[in-house]
Amino acid sequence: MSTTHLMVEYQTMGMYDVVWYKGKEYQTKDTPMQTLAEYSIQDDELWYNNVEYEWVESDRALFGGYLEPISSVWEHLSDFDGSIQFYDEEVKYLALFWEGKMIRFKQLDR
Repeated sequence: MSTTHLMVEYQTMGMYDVVWYKGKEYQTKDTPMQTLAEYSIQDDELWYNNVEYEWVESDRALFGGYLEPISSVWEHLSDFDGSIQFYDEEVKYLALFWEGKMIRFKQLDR
C-alpha cells in the first residue's frame, strides 16, 4: 500500500511593503511595518519613501475619511543592517545590507 504526501506552501495573507529593484516592483514582509510602504535598492543602497499624510474627512469614505499624501521624500537608510527577502510570482531574492549598503545578493528557490 502506497501513501502519497502532499506538500503545500502557504503564503501568509496580509499587508506587505514594496521593494523596487532594477525598475521592477516586488513584495516583502521583511521590513518593519508592512503598510504598503515603498523601498528601493539603487546603486546597491537601500532607500525608503518617507510619505507624510493628512486625514481628509469624507462622507463617501468607509471610515468617514481617508489619508491623503501631502509630501514624499526618498531617504537613504544608512543605519539599516539586516536582510530583506523580496519576491514576485516568478522569482525570490535575498539582499543583505550593512549600514544601508547591499553587501550580498542572491536569487532563492521559489
